[in-house]
Formats: sequence, structure tokens, C-alpha cells
Amino acid sequence: MTQIQVREALVYAEEAPTSFFQDLVRSKMHDDRATSRLEEHQRQMRVEAPKDENRLEQTADGTDIEYRVAPNSSLGTMGEFDIPLWLVNKFATAGRAGRAFGDLLQPMVLPKGVQSIHTPRMTTGNVANVQVDSGAVASQDVITTDASSNVVTIAGEGNVSQQLLDLSPIGIDAAWFLDLTRAYNKSLEFQLLYGTGANGQLLGISNIPGINSVSGTTATTIATTWPLLGQTAAAIGNNRLLPHEAWLVTPRRWFWIASSVDSSNRPISSPGNAGPNSPDLTAAGGFTPFGPIMGVPVYLDGTIPAGASADDAFAVRPSDMFLWESAPRYITAQNPLSGSLQMKLSLHRYVAFIGNRYPNGIAKLTAMPQPSNF
Repeated sequence: MTQIQVREALVYAEEAPTSFFQDLVRSKMHDDRATSRLEEHQRQMRVEAPKDENRLEQTADGTDIEYRVAPNSSLGTMGEFDIPLWLVNKFATAGRAGRAFGDLLQPMVLPKGVQSIHTPRMTTGNVANVQVDSGAVASQDVITTDASSNVVTIAGEGNVSQQLLDLSPIGIDAAWFLDLTRAYNKSLEFQLLYGTGANGQLLGISNIPGINSVSGTTATTIATTWPLLGQTAAAIGNNRLLPHEAWLVTPRRWFWIASSVDSSNRPISSPGNAGPNSPDLTAAGGFTPFGPIMGVPVYLDGTIPAGASADDAFAVRPSDMFLWESAPRYITAQNPLSGSLQMKLSLHRYVAFIGNRYPNGIAKLTAMPQPSNF
């Protein structure tokens, strides 16, 4: 007699209308049919073999159970399904310094239709004094000058392919413009500090005539640097007759100061220093002050060049200065690159900065030698 073998279809075969993982969920929700399919699948995965005392597991009727190799992340045993996760929406732009000083200035919106901004500045003001009965009232002539700034354009652009714009799972143009915005912030900060006022640049505080300047070339130890910082602060108090409001220093300079100790091995930047604690200091945009130094908040400005030889520090009164910025203009242009199916993405903003209303309210500690190992 011919023996006919009937091959049982697997519950979770490729062509089956059911899903193993869906049934796992449904079974926990008391779906009897799903539970039944899972039990049938378990039975089908058993392989009967001659009874062997060395087998680890048996059914209730004594039948040995042989299990398949456990799936793992190796190729050939389900590793092909262990796909990588690309968090493209968590992209990182190029690393750049921010705009701590720019945000301290509390920028205003640049009015439309202007190419320069002017503010009158009194270089010699009125006087007031005690007046003796029937005596003359004190007076003197007021002398004025012009504090001004041309409106400057800061712009950047980049090219992307149409395919990248169309097929990227995220809005690649948004990523592009975010990076351009951060490039703009870095350029603006440098202009505010070191702009020459010529060739389309802003006049930065380093190049304003009449600012206070202290040479830091002898600042080789904390013992020599600390008095120079005091001289820098005092210069504003002596000439502007009001105290400075913030320090701008490179990150390495602050952490060198903060980790320095006195002759008794006490930290120079002790939490017990007089002045406000860091949580009480005003944040500049996204920047939290790290200070204080001599009671005045310190903002770390990575835009200040910290080359192999030296760096600068600034004592400033942001309330004496004005910064105007236009809204950012984002432009996408296809025609210039249409022959290669590319798109030009550009950003530009118009800015004006008047930092010279009170030049003697700015002090620059110049050319401090690089601290060892920082």
C-alpha cells in the first residue's frame, strides 16, 4: 500500500495571513484564536527524535524537544534584520562659537529702508554746580559729534542637489539654513569684537578710538594676571565713571583662572567670592555666565581668538551700545544651477552696530600669553 504523507502548513509561513508578533500582542489581550495559533506554532517547532537521556527537555509524554538555533545579530541567523537606526533628524551642524556679546546687546529690529544709523553724542556736556545767592549759574558749551554705523550685510550660501532636496527623509533645506544661521552668528560676533569699520565691516569694539587698553603681556601667572584684570575694570570706572557690566573671555582663559589657586591652595574663583552667584546672573541668549570675576559676570566667548600664543579679555557695558538686525532672508534659487539640477540656498541679514557712544566704557586686556596646558 502506498503511504501518502501530508505536509502540514506552518502557522506563520511567509504566505500565511497571520503574524507571529501581532498574535503575541493579541494573546496578551486574551484573544483565544491568537493564543491557539501560538500554541500550534510551538508544537510545529518541535522535532521528535529518539528518546535520549542526555536531552535537556521533554514533553509530558516523554518526547524530546529540539529547538532551533536562537536568532541573534549574526548574518545568517536573523542578523540581516538587525538594521541600523539613522537619526537624521538629530543632525549636528558644524561646530562654531556663538554670539554671547551679540545677545548681551539685546538687539533691536533694523528699520526698513535705511543704509546707515546715526545717534548724536555729547563729548562735552552741561555742568551743574552750587549757586551762591545772586551769583552766576555754572554753564559751559556743549560739544557734540556723531556716533554712527553703516548697515552691513552678512550673507552665506551653499549648493545642494535637487535629488537631495526631493529624496531626503528630512527637510534638508531646514538643516542647511540652520547651519547658515549659526555661521551668521559666528560672523556677527567677530564683527562686533574685531570689525574694522572698513570694506563693508562693522566697527568692532577693539577698533573704536578712545577705548581703554591694558597690556596683558606680563600675565604669565595668576598672580600677575589678577591685578591686570583689576586694572582693566578700574579703567572703565575711572573714565566712564560707572562700572562695567560683563567680562568677555575665551573659555580657556576662564577655566585657567577658575582652576588657579592662591598661596594657600584656595581656588581663585571660589563660590564664596563677593558678588552674585552664577544662577543669579543674567543669561545672554543661550549663554549662562560662568563668573563672577570681582563680582561681575563672565561670559565665555569662543569667537575671541585663542591661538597658540595669546588671547584678549574685554570688560564691557552692553547697555551703552546698540545693535540692530533685520529679519533673516532665506532664498532658494534654482536658475543659476539648473543645468546640473542643483539648488542654491542662501541666507543674508542686514546689521548695524553703534558701540562708540561711550568709548571709555570699553576696556581691552590685550595679548595675554597662553596659559600652560590650556
